[in-house]
Amino acid sequence: MSSSYSYFLACPPEIHLEILDRLKGDWNQNALKKFSKVSKLCRDRALPFLFVGLWLNRESLAAFSDGGALSSIRSSVRTLYISNRRVRRGKVYDSSNLVEFLTLHAKSLHLFPSATNISIFSEFAVPSYIQNNLYIALWRAISSFPNFKNITLTHDSYRFRARQFRDPPRDLYKIFMLKLTPEAREFLGPVEISDEDLQNGIAFPQQAFETLDINIYELELQRQPGFSSKTFFFGHCSETLKSLNLRVDSTPAVAGQNSTPITIRFPNVTKIKLKGRFCGSCAKGLTWFAQTCPNVESFKLHLSDKYRSGLSLAEYEEFTPMHKLKFLEIPWPRGETERYKKPELNKFIRDLMYAGLENLETVSFARLPLWNKYANDYIFRGCRIERGYEDKGTKIWWKKSYRHIEVNLKGLIPDQTEFEGGEDSGDDWDENPPEGAELNAEWRVGGN
Repeated sequence: MSSSYSYFLACPPEIHLEILDRLKGDWNQNALKKFSKVSKLCRDRALPFLFVGLWLNRESLAAFSDGGALSSIRSSVRTLYISNRRVRRGKVYDSSNLVEFLTLHAKSLHLFPSATNISIFSEFAVPSYIQNNLYIALWRAISSFPNFKNITLTHDSYRFRARQFRDPPRDLYKIFMLKLTPEAREFLGPVEISDEDLQNGIAFPQQAFETLDINIYELELQRQPGFSSKTFFFGHCSETLKSLNLRVDSTPAVAGQNSTPITIRFPNVTKIKLKGRFCGSCAKGLTWFAQTCPNVESFKLHLSDKYRSGLSLAEYEEFTPMHKLKFLEIPWPRGETERYKKPELNKFIRDLMYAGLENLETVSFARLPLWNKYANDYIFRGCRIERGYEDKGTKIWWKKSYRHIEVNLKGLIPDQTEFEGGEDSGDDWDENPPEGAELNAEWRVGGN
């Protein structure tokens, strides 16, 4: 036995925990896995750290079920991950297999009473006649466990086509149900949930969620007028919710009818991010968020179909009621000019502050690239606001532009050197187009 290992054995359990906490910093946990193989004691110490985050599949469920090899450390699991990537058959997902898969995992959540985080990642397209039932079933399953605090639902279906009947002769939902096991039928529900049923309200258990990250583009939020806390699909966590990230269809529809009073508040929400298709009046939708989340301090809005009238306060006035905002990320204004000089930008920032956003500390613009080669990328450009600068009032420090793909996918650290000199906005990503590049269809040159 080595002296270093003997020294480790002599350390109190608190020191062991500190050492293991450092070892788990390795993203693929290689160091922690090697440590667990040294001895039985090391294995016992390391296992709870190895399974703080758990990907659910049939093998892991068997290991953590009653009598399983890892059942003794179920209380150590804090985050659950569910992904349906193995449900695919070639390039088309089998919808019945998908429902069976999600049923199995939803009914296994009770095994992990200490889990506070759950992330469900899906790459599938399901027929429209089961879509609402599937979303509601998932949401009810998650809402049934009061310990869940942080929820992530991601559904990318744009790559695949759903398997549909060409000439539906009968009730397609009933036909689909014949393919399922009794457990999956119970999970999905006996009757198809229509869009009209969603508008009438769906009851959910009491919730205590703190963060919601919902990335389901074709999911339309329920549209009951006013959204009372009894019918809103995350309304029961109105007192606990702190952060909201939505990428869904028809987001501003949550504003309800113009004459409908707002009956729900999220007083503890300080962070909001919205992305998706905005139908109707974007300003009315954002006004709804301003009223229901009166204490929001960080607001990010990513859109490609608005703000085409240039650098005008009137284009962005829906944000001015959010008086406690400190960080604002908004779409880059589009108009007859695609680039802006710093004096124009500085005036716009000051106009925002004078209009009611006197607590602003950072403003960042996000826009799509001009050239189609980078169509799925975003270009960011931000500034920092400094008050009381040399007793001369407010100073605005601009930073260099950077691309989303460089930071989030390639892991590069952007050059965020602050500067104030010069007239140019510094946004030079589009000056030299890639070879053979065409204009991004999302851009309307000349404001058209």
